Amino acid sequence: MNRLTIIESEGDRRRVLICIGAFILYAYWRCTTIIYESVIVFPPHGVQLETHRGPFQRPIFVARRFIPAVYIQDIIINEALRRWNVRYYLALIVHSPKEKLELAVFFENTLPHFPVLLEVYRGIKCALYDDETS
Repeated sequence: MNRLTIIESEGDRRRVLICIGAFILYAYWRCTTIIYESVIVFPPHGVQLETHRGPFQRPIFVARRFIPAVYIQDIIINEALRRWNVRYYLALIVHSPKEKLELAVFFENTLPHFPVLLEVYRGIKCALYDDETS
């Protein structure tokens, strides 16, 4: 018998593989948990949407999408039906270089309530469009 042999039987190997697999799934689940989503407005340049993911309130991964101001047509609060609920979401109408319109949805994963969306809407509208009028 070798002293370095830790796993002696086929059943022990299966248990170890199951434990390793469970740990990997748990780590993946914790690292892809959405911590928060944010919007950053650069008035002359555009809008940046961010999604922060990671375990235990510490962001490890950040997904960013920047939308140049020249492609932004408008900002809207829209409503959608999901099962028996009405959900509101904030979106930019973006005119892409490929000549098609698309929606860039803010807070896709967290879906805040209408009063929060309204406050963000007013702030973005003020930051983007009040500079053009003055």
